[in-house]
Amino acid sequence: MEDITRKIGEEIDYYGVKLRVVQDNSERPCHGCYFCNDDISCIHRNRRILGGCSVSTRDDSTGIIFKKID
Repeated sequence: MEDITRKIGEEIDYYGVKLRVVQDNSERPCHGCYFCNDDISCIHRNRRILGGCSVSTRDDSTGIIFKKID
């Protein structure tokens, strides 16, 4: 399977929820991400659809989060 690298600024539809990929500049990884909650595996289960989000899993070595667009 080919790795997905979402581009910063890219907008995606995630099961009817509009999300924008933004650079994660927070000192707390994942802070403000649509998928971040009490579930430790927040995005890992969705990685095939959304691609990697951490610095270590992305080709551009830039952490990202997914922000909900109103």
